[in-house]
Order: sequence, then C-alpha cells, then structure tokens
Amino acid sequence: MIRPNVLARFAERFAPQGFDATAFVPSYGMAEATLALSFTPPGQGARHDVVDRSLLESDHHAVPARDADAPTRAFVLCGPILPDHDVEVRDEAGRALVRYFRRKRVDVSRVERVPGWTTATKSRFLAGWTHTTQQQVLRVDREPGALPETARRRLEESARFLAGRADAILFSDYGLGVVTPALARRVLGRRRRVATIDSRHDLFAFAGLGITAATPNEPELEALYHTHIGSDLGRLARLGERARRKMGLESLVVTRGKDGMVVFDRGRKPRGIPIYGTDQAADVTGAGDTVIAVFTLALAAGAASPDVRVAFDAFWLALVVPFPPPRPDHRRASGR
Repeated sequence: MIRPNVLARFAERFAPQGFDATAFVPSYGMAEATLALSFTPPGQGARHDVVDRSLLESDHHAVPARDADAPTRAFVLCGPILPDHDVEVRDEAGRALVRYFRRKRVDVSRVERVPGWTTATKSRFLAGWTHTTQQQVLRVDREPGALPETARRRLEESARFLAGRADAILFSDYGLGVVTPALARRVLGRRRRVATIDSRHDLFAFAGLGITAATPNEPELEALYHTHIGSDLGRLARLGERARRKMGLESLVVTRGKDGMVVFDRGRKPRGIPIYGTDQAADVTGAGDTVIAVFTLALAAGAASPDVRVAFDAFWLALVVPFPPPRPDHRRASGR
C-alpha cells in the first residue's frame, strides 16, 4: 500500500537536493504478472483521497471525509487502468468463502466472480457470562444489490451444466434475486430427479415445477397464509398439508425451532420429529440450511421420506458423539 505521509516525508527530505515531488508516479501492479495495471499521468505527482475511516471499516464504503474531527484514512490515487486491461474489486467475504470451500475440497471452478458485487455477510453478536454458554442476541445482515444480467446468465449456464450430472438439486432462495422460478424450471429441464427448495420469501412461486420437497420454517408457513400457528397443532397440520398439495410436493418439512420438525408426506399423516438434546438453542445460525442439506442428501442416497428420521437422528448424533464411537468394555460391563 502506498502511504501519502511516507511520500510527503521523502519529498521533503530530498527537496534540498533538487527532488521534484511531481516525479512520483503512483501505480498499481501485480509483480507476478506485469509491471503495472495503472499509471499516474507524468507530471501529476502523488495525489490522494481522504475517506471516512469509520464508514470504511463498518460498511466497506469509501465516503469522502467531511468532519475534520472524525477518523480518516488516505489513499493514493494510482491513475487510470491501462488500455486492454481490467481490474476487478473482489470482496473479502467472497474470498474467505472460496478459501473455505477449497480447504473442504469443494469444487469452486463454477463460482461466479462479479466485479463490484459484495457477498452477503451475516454478523452475529453473542452475549453471556464467563462460565455460561453464549447466546446470539443480534444478527446484522449485509446484502448486495441486484445481480447484473450478464452474471445471471453465466450463473444459469453453470447451473444447467452441473445439473446434467447431478442426482439431486437443492435450490436455496434468500430473496436476493438469484434463484427465480424461471431459472429453476430451465435448470430442472425434463429429467426427473430429486429437487428440493428452501425459499425464504415466495415458496408458492415454485409450485408446479416438479420440486420433490421443501423445508419452510413455521413463521414462513404462517406468512404464506397470513395467520398465526403458535401451539395450535391442528392448524399446523391443515396448513402444512395444504401447502404440500399446492406445491405438488412429495414431502414438506416444517421446522419449528425448539419444537422440532413436522414432516408432511403424500398419502401419510403428519409425523413429528422431536429435537435432539436441549431445547435451549444457543445459536440457531444455519439450522434450516442443515435440515434441507441432510434431507436432500438422504433422498439422493435413495431413502424414502419416512426413512429420513433415521438420517436426521444419525446427523444430530454425529454432532455430539465422535465417529466411530468407542467400543464398549464388555469385561467392565459384566463385572469381570
């Protein structure tokens, strides 16, 4: 990083020897690829912008500093991009996510990198005493704007390519305008396969597309019918089955937080799945995503929906008991 104060001290120190500060040519380059991608015009010298440091660190936005007493940060201007070159600004959250996927050996070759796009970020705030379990008390979501149409087309092309080799497809729609019913229809095509969806905002828009199962939570189901369920299990049963029929699903799984889940299968009565462990959740982040991931994996592996209870039980057990479990000491158990 080029620091304005360092350049200023250098120019001041060597000015008596005839150094001209306009001789500075700030540039941006990649040493492993090229000398520079941008150059400051000759004779301009080093100019810089001063931005509000608080907004830069909290919102990741460079806003000109207006308050003389506010903390600031200066950035040297490195000139225009050279002809036939491009520079992409990639967000830290996106880079961190790709690094994590690579560590977990997840293929990232089809991850779409969009200039100027900011990966959705969720910041969790936990509270608790020194010797107690911390509880999530607040979450702040930072979400990007609309996805450019060119990026949307490339994303659909990748999804359709990968879908041709997939036994199951999971659509996760967070209302950011990426997963649409039209995209889901084109990705699914005519081939019958396991297809599940977790749509947070408009589940019914995906009705009639050949989706196998969906996993709304109880508040989402309430929002679909503009009502309140609470402890009314009868209303839950009616609305769950009504939603399953409207969607044309084989199964609908309604997650209910500390009250577990209820599974609605075609031709079967609703089945409750209780929680595993304590009902005092310390951190609910990713709970719904985990449910639909395990559910989809079980269906893709050939399990029928009534067998999914076994898959959920095995998963929750794996979270608290390391596998393979230790072998019991039969001699100790028999008293010998």
